[in-house]
Amino acid sequence: MKLLKTGSILLFILLGGLFLWGCGSSISGGGSEKTVIYTVNGSDIVHNADHDTRYTVPTQGTEYRILTWECGNYRTYTKKKVVLTFKKTNDIWVLDGEDISNGNCD
Repeated sequence: MKLLKTGSILLFILLGGLFLWGCGSSISGGGSEKTVIYTVNGSDIVHNADHDTRYTVPTQGTEYRILTWECGNYRTYTKKKVVLTFKKTNDIWVLDGEDISNGNCD
């Protein structure tokens, strides 16, 4: 009987903890805050961006790659939207532009 009562109490505590943890979560559509990480490795870029977009300017044949972090920490900026544009030059990705604006954070 004592074991059943102890088990019921532990189950109640576990379920209560799961309920409280679930109530604390957010589904706001924003990105979670992360440190912007990318490494250019010749013709490839290894990154932790939320979005990776590639396009080619047809008339020039120039390739671009845009990496976007919805809520990132980059250099001295915290909780910002970070958009880095890379241009392919001689088959190597080169940073071509940075755009920092208000982030979409949880």
